[in-house]
Formats: sequence, structure tokens, C-alpha cells
Amino acid sequence: MEENVVELIDYLRVIWKRKRLIVVVTLVGLVVGVGVVINSRSKPPPATTYYASAHIKIGKKVALGSADVHLVPVEDSNILVKIIPLKYEEKVRETLGYHLDVKQVGDSILKLTLVGPEKGVGRVLKEIIDMLIGEHREKSEFSAVAYESFIKKLKADAKMFQENIDILEVSIKEMKIKENNFMEYMNTGEEEIQEEENIGDLSVVWNMLYLKTIDKEIDLSRSRRDLRDIQWQILVYQTTIGSFEDYNTRMSGKIRFKVVTPKGRDTTNTITVAVVAGLIISLSIAFLMEYIEESKSKLKRKGNGKVDLA
Repeated sequence: MEENVVELIDYLRVIWKRKRLIVVVTLVGLVVGVGVVINSRSKPPPATTYYASAHIKIGKKVALGSADVHLVPVEDSNILVKIIPLKYEEKVRETLGYHLDVKQVGDSILKLTLVGPEKGVGRVLKEIIDMLIGEHREKSEFSAVAYESFIKKLKADAKMFQENIDILEVSIKEMKIKENNFMEYMNTGEEEIQEEENIGDLSVVWNMLYLKTIDKEIDLSRSRRDLRDIQWQILVYQTTIGSFEDYNTRMSGKIRFKVVTPKGRDTTNTITVAVVAGLIISLSIAFLMEYIEESKSKLKRKGNGKVDLA
């Protein structure tokens, strides 16, 4: 305990002995801290950054295949991620310091983020989105024209088959009437026919009528099947495709804004750190100087032949 007290007294003695050095170095630290604060205040404040982001659902268009009609994206999402920043680079360049970033966040869903130094990022992003939607709408409408032409052709084919069916039904009906009349004639005039020995020729005529009726019935059945197939195709396509307005590229939700303002330096902390650093440096120098003096004193006493009782 006594040794600890002695060591503390020695420390205090050194501090008191070097008090001027400690005060001067600490004041130098204070001056440096104040200088840093003044210099930081003379600089312009950190710029505020504005973020505007929105999600875009990529629309679809009709693709006419050789055997069917199906919907495909207006443009591939992976390709759009790369080409959108390039395509609208001129629009972004109109305002200095703007940057457009595009990421795919889902199936045919893109996130567009525009970063800039002013609040106009929202307006510029909305203009870019409107331009993109307009371009995709044109592509979708172009495919819709081809689709409608395809449906019209199917309806025309269905109408043609229906007209053919009507003609066949009338023709078959007339031929059946002829067959019935011919059979009645053969039954009522069978004796006369046998006497005239023309039964063979009449049988040939009846067989020809019968075969023609069979052929027309086969054609009628084929036409009805083809008509059902076309009607089913029209129904499926119209049900599947529906309204083209449902497939247009559109913005999901609203544009979201974010403002980031960097915090300025805390002047109080800066000065405090500078003073503490100066104090620590001054104490280190004071104790170092005391150690050097003590070492020199011991060496001097040894050189004079004196015994260091301490």
C-alpha cells in the first residue's frame, strides 16, 4: 500500500514538474481541434441524394405459331435490364448527376431506381416509365392486329364450313326424297318393269343415288367436325387471350421516394478528441523526458564512483 502511494506521488511530482509542457501541448491540441472545426465549416455541407424507384410489370403480346396462338413477354426481362439504361441514357443526361439502375426482382418484374441530386428524380423516372410503356403498347397493339386478322380468318373458315354444311344438308335431303320416290316407283310398277326387262338398269340408278348420298353424308360429317374444331379454337383463343388491356406493361404501385442527407461532423466531439489527444501526448512526453533524465543521472553517479543507494 505504501509503495502504491509512493508511486502515485512520483507521478504527480512528474506532472507538476512538467505542467507547462502539458498545458502547452494540450492547448496545441485544442487549437488543432478548433482549426479542424473551422475548416470543416468553411466547406459546403454534404450534398443530399434523392432516390426514386418503381416496379414495372412487363406486358405480353400475341405470338402466332404454326399450330397455335400464345402469349409471350413484349421483351425479355434479362435483356431489358441491360438495354433500358442505354436506351434512356439521353433522357437521364438532360439532368446532371442522374443515374438509372435496373434490376429484375421477379418474373417479368423490373425495379427501376433513379438517383440524383434534386427532387426532380421522381418526375424524370415517371417520364422514362411512360416512354417504356408507350413503346411496349405499340408492340402489343401490332401483335393484336395480327391476332385479330387470324381470328377473322378462323371465323371466315367457320362460315364457309357452315355454308357447305347447309348445302350438303339440302342436297342430302333432296337425294333422299328422290330415293324414296324411286323406291315407290319400283314397288308400284314392279310387274311392268320386269316385263320391260329394265330392272337391272333401274337398280344401277338407285345404287348410284345411294352411293352419292353416302358420299355427301361423309362430307357432311367431315365438315361438321371441322366446323366444331374451328369454333373450339376460336372459343379457346378468345377466352385465353381476353382483353389486351390486361397484358399491357404497367407500373405496379406508385413511385417511392427516399432522401439521404449525410450527417455533418460533430464539432464538440472533434474538439474533445483533440484536447484528449493533446493531453495524452503531453503526458507521454513528460514521462519520457523524466525517464531520460533519471537514466542520465544514474549514469553520471556511476561514473563518479558513487553508489546509488536507491
